[in-house]
This record gives sequence, structure tokens and C-alpha cells, in this order.
Amino acid sequence: MTNKRKTKKQLRNGCSRTEVFISPKNYKTLKNKSDLTKDWFVECRFYDPLFKDKYPEGFQFRRRPEKQSTLADQKRKIQDYKTLMEKYLDLQNFNPITKEFMEDRSGILSPNMDFKSALLEGVKKITASEAHIRQVDYAVRRFVKGLDKLSYSYINISDVKIHHIKNTLENLDLPPYYFNKFRAYLTGIFKELIEYGCIGFNPVRDISKKKFESKPRTIFTDNKLKIVFEYLHENYPDFFRYGKIFFYSGARSAELLRVQRKHVDLQQQEYLVQIQKGKQFKWVTKAISNQALPYWKEIVGLCKDDEDYLFSSKQIPGSTPIQAASISQRWYRLVKKKPIINPVTKEKIVISEDFYSLKHLFLDKLEESQQNDKVQEIGFNVAQIAADHTTSRTTAIYTTGKKKREMEILKKVIVNI
Repeated sequence: MTNKRKTKKQLRNGCSRTEVFISPKNYKTLKNKSDLTKDWFVECRFYDPLFKDKYPEGFQFRRRPEKQSTLADQKRKIQDYKTLMEKYLDLQNFNPITKEFMEDRSGILSPNMDFKSALLEGVKKITASEAHIRQVDYAVRRFVKGLDKLSYSYINISDVKIHHIKNTLENLDLPPYYFNKFRAYLTGIFKELIEYGCIGFNPVRDISKKKFESKPRTIFTDNKLKIVFEYLHENYPDFFRYGKIFFYSGARSAELLRVQRKHVDLQQQEYLVQIQKGKQFKWVTKAISNQALPYWKEIVGLCKDDEDYLFSSKQIPGSTPIQAASISQRWYRLVKKKPIINPVTKEKIVISEDFYSLKHLFLDKLEESQQNDKVQEIGFNVAQIAADHTTSRTTAIYTTGKKKREMEILKKVIVNI
């Protein structure tokens, strides 16, 4: 007959254990209250290859519960201790020698990798823009702190269930918008983990999104934007030039900041830009409008060689690209926090609009122009083409004045009945 105490259960990182047994061995048949004085404990032998010389016969992992007042309570307590020890060793991967919960030392994605390590490794498998990966990495590291708090970090990734994700997200107490963002990021990571055989299903997929009301974006009036541009032109000409190029491009800062001198063809009024969305990176040729051309000529003329990024530090040419976040930060410092005076009324104007609202205004202006008699015969959506949106639905997010214009058109429709 096989000795159950010698039969080993394989654990993480080459560790193993014998079956957890209860002493006294005949505890189930004990009937006398005097039996409470016996030595009650649960025990197994734990083997760690890193400690095979120190513990060649295995580490004696033993736990004794507090003595209970009745024999029935004592029996229930000792059974609970056995279950708890098995949970610690098998599910939470506790190492009684180091007294730590074990991470997977292999660094290779597999069903036996711990939840925390699998998520951190999963981020590395995502193909996306650097900015997107930074956002995912930030979300995952915050999520991992939630795992630590709930003692989920060291369960096997293959054992992760929906409630582990849901409980952790709820425990982070995220606003609805960020809850949905974290959910989206985790969904993408688990898609990768499924392909690596770590888990058989995506536990994030069935978690519902949070409902929330998005605040309408504040859009510049023509006069207000004119005042801001005049202020920038007078005080921060390099940022003014970038603002004008950005406004007339319909592009994102993340794209413009990657443009180098070699990507610009002034004669053809075109520039080449890499669009990084999701897992797809593609090079796209975009137009330089007549209104923007003088500013493009000016910035290109400042470049020293073809490898210069047009909008490096402080939006002047340089050898190092900068992050899109720096544009928003500079807008906040130079525009939102500065006292900008209306030259006519001499009153201070409040700038609540963010830098990205320039794109919304420009695309809305393009969409508006297409409803005019002069350009409405064009067979494509000019705002959609300018922004390089794959669907008109995306463009509709930016063209905020479209609904009002459509309502005005509907008011003038005559139906013959």
C-alpha cells in the first residue's frame, strides 16, 4: 500500500509536499473530553529544491490550532486547519520555508504562473503604441496592488475566475470611466494569455461596463480661439506655430510628434505619418492645407537635417521625439493658467477648453463646410478623411455641431402629401 505521507503533490517552482495529515490519527473516533489534552496538529513535509541541502527530508510544516472547549469543536477546528493549509500551499502557493507566497521563477507564461506575474508578463506581449502600453502598464500595476490586498496575487493564472477580476476592480473604487478603461486593458491582456495557454477563457469578458455620463467637451468660439492664438503668437511663437499646424491637420499630437524632416514633401503639400491604433501600425500620407503651408515651411526651414523631429522639445526641431502629454501640460501652463486679456473688452477670459478641442473645432468646421453649396458635391466625408477615421461614427464624436445643423435642415424640409 502506498504511504500517503510519502506521496508528493507537485507545486510551483519545482516544490512539492506530502499529503497533509491530522494528529491524532484517530481523531474522528475520539469520544472523551480528556482527549482534548492530546497533541492536536496538522502537518506535511514541504520540499523546495533551493533548500534540498538544508532540508533533505523536507521541511516539517506543522500548525496547531487553539484548544477548543468541546471535542466536537476541536474536530471541526482541526479539519478547518487542514483545509486552510492545503489552500495556502496549493492555491496561494505559500512557501513555509521562506514564509512567502511564491512567484513563478521561470518567467515563462504557463498555466502554473501566478496571477500577478502573468499579468505583468502579458503586458509585454501587447503590440500597441508606446503611449498605449504605458497606460496599460500603469493600470495593471494598480490592479496588481488590488490583487495583493485581496490575496489573489499568487493563485495560478489558470485558476482565475470572474469573481477575482470583479472583486479586485470593485475594491480599487475606480470612477466608471476608469473602471471601463481598466476592464478594456485587462480584456486585451487575457486575449494574449489565452493564446499562450495560460487560461481557457477570458474572465473579463462577462464583466459589465459601468454606465456614466460623459461631460460635453467645451469647444472654442471663433473669436475666443482668435484671441488665444494672438496671445500665443505674441508670447510663445513656437507653440503658436505648432498649434496652427495641429489645428489645420486634424491629426493627433501623438502622430505629429513622430514626424521627421524626411517625412515632409512641401512641393506636394504632403507629409507621411505613422498611425498607431490598437495592434495595427500603418504609414499614411496626409495633406498640408494651404492655410497651414506657411507654418510647415517655417518649421521645416529650422531643421538641421532630415532626421530631425519637427516638434521636439518646446516644439522646435530636434533629435529626440517627445510625448503627446507634454503638449497638454504646456497648454495648461501657458494658456489655462495664464491671464489672457480680451483686447477689445480688456477683460480676462477664462480658458476651460483643452488643447485637443482644437481638433474637435477643426473637424466640425470641415463637416460644416461640406454642407455648403460650394463643396457638398464632394463624394467623401472631408472631416473623416482629414482625421483618418475608419468610420464616420468616430468622426461624429468630433463634429459636435453636426446635430444642430441637421436639425436646421430638417426644419426646412417640405414633404408633399
